[in-house]
Amino acid sequence: MGMIVIFGGRSNDQVAMNDSWGLRRHRSGNWDWVKAPYKADKEPIGRYQHSSVFVGSAMIVLGGRTNDVGENVGMEVYDTETSEWYRTQAVQRFRHGSWLVDNFLYIFGGFEHESPNVPTETITRINVLKAFQPFESLYQKTQYLLSSNKENEKKTSTYSANVSPNSSFDKELMSTQPHSANTSYDYGKQQG
Repeated sequence: MGMIVIFGGRSNDQVAMNDSWGLRRHRSGNWDWVKAPYKADKEPIGRYQHSSVFVGSAMIVLGGRTNDVGENVGMEVYDTETSEWYRTQAVQRFRHGSWLVDNFLYIFGGFEHESPNVPTETITRINVLKAFQPFESLYQKTQYLLSSNKENEKKTSTYSANVSPNSSFDKELMSTQPHSANTSYDYGKQQG
């Protein structure tokens, strides 16, 4: 029927955790917790104050903190179909928000490891397909999923050319220019 998945956090004695759990609902209406399996040779880094998003069967875990202050805690991806973990480029943020639009992952705010007491107002944009390129099976599944979603959007779109579901957004934030895989944008500063 579906599942809510969580990863990491801290234990009662404040140790960063690296396990994944799913809360699933059965057709009978009952709920239960199930621990996600993964291969022991590629354990993820235990972390807390991170964020995660799903793209298809892949759970992307971003940033966060570990028990070692300042440790590099990059982006890790858990493929729920193969139970494998992948590590890719670093996003050194914690207590931030993240969301996925098309093939771009956006990370907003939070704190950076270099200045952990000063909140940031930057948005970082990551091209998920570029980040997944070193992992062929993950890349192919994600590329197929995202292209299928685009095709379905084209077929089911009911908006006219004059009406957009995003019409309330500031057009300057909706850039269509090509961007690098990991570019930061600071929307908190006034342009002068």
